Amino acid sequence: MCDDPQEEVALPVQAVERYWTRLTEQDLLATEFTTNNPTELAGLVEERPETEEIPIVEMLYDLRGTDKKVRCVHDRYDNHQRGIVMRYRDGRRILVGRDCARKIWGVNFDLLIKDFDLAKDTAYYLRRRNAARDAGPNFLASLAELRQAPAIGLYQNLKSDFRRRLPGLASDIDDLIYERDGMLFRDERVRDLMAEQRRAEKANEEGPPIRTQAAKRYLQAMGGQKDEPKKQLNPIYTTIQTQLGMLEGQDFFGGGTEPIGLRVSEYEKRAISGLRQLGDDHEYLEMLRNRLKGLTEIVDGVIGEIDRLDALSAAFAPHNLSWLAQWANSISKDGTRYRTEQGTFIAAPDRDDDILLRFPSNYRVPSREPFMAFREAVTG
Repeated sequence: MCDDPQEEVALPVQAVERYWTRLTEQDLLATEFTTNNPTELAGLVEERPETEEIPIVEMLYDLRGTDKKVRCVHDRYDNHQRGIVMRYRDGRRILVGRDCARKIWGVNFDLLIKDFDLAKDTAYYLRRRNAARDAGPNFLASLAELRQAPAIGLYQNLKSDFRRRLPGLASDIDDLIYERDGMLFRDERVRDLMAEQRRAEKANEEGPPIRTQAAKRYLQAMGGQKDEPKKQLNPIYTTIQTQLGMLEGQDFFGGGTEPIGLRVSEYEKRAISGLRQLGDDHEYLEMLRNRLKGLTEIVDGVIGEIDRLDALSAAFAPHNLSWLAQWANSISKDGTRYRTEQGTFIAAPDRDDDILLRFPSNYRVPSREPFMAFREAVTG
């Protein structure tokens, strides 16, 4: 915590040197805006120079996370880890905290720090822009290659085949994903012993015990009561649901999405346009920020499509197909029975030939590497 500086009268805004507004792109890209060794800077003084000049905000320092501490120009000892390097025209530098600087120079400092922050942000986005430009050609080439990847056709044909040949099951899966987030279950018919107990207790309250046929035979064997019960009791059954697991490959089994190939083509068109719009003018920082954000969204979308292609192997994993078959059998209403054999999903309709869905043996998922490299470039 800095000692409070003495009250001072801030100089008029007109006296502030607008250093950062005069720098070119090349100047900004060559500038270091932070330092890890503020005490090693040339021209550093521990007392604020006696001058009416308002120094510029030159760089920031943040030593938090280390055992280093420095002295604010208004302190008498080292107890300070984060602040600003300010530089005078003659090269002298001072270290000062933001609060101290604001109390001394008031609105003048606010203007200085605003210019500095804008310059620092601009340099950051210019570096990202240049990196995106450098990585752009390889990104576009990889997109064109992805658009023609055999995996896209194999994936889409298999998905279309599934939804065309098993429309009822496809619709049930859509409902499962919407209503239960894809949690597969199996219905089981089991004895409801609690219900049987309640029935027996109610019968005992109303008259002589009513026994099941099994109880009757047991009593007869033991030489006990041989009277016929008032009526024959049947076991009571109920249906319970046993969770199997979450359906994997929901993008493949579910509907409602356009073909991957179309989406990749659209991403390619947007990428070409987005890279062309990365101009040289850095005056419109918000526009540059939005264009880089748009390119990030594009490459994230492309990576998402590769994730979908990759999820096909999870969709046809033996345990996933087994769960799917058990669930499908438990809800089947048309007599179709389902089973799996060595990575193949088989549907056996009541009066038709078996329908087989098999994972393509020549299926290869395109690499994410060129797209991850472009993402790293565009996000900094």
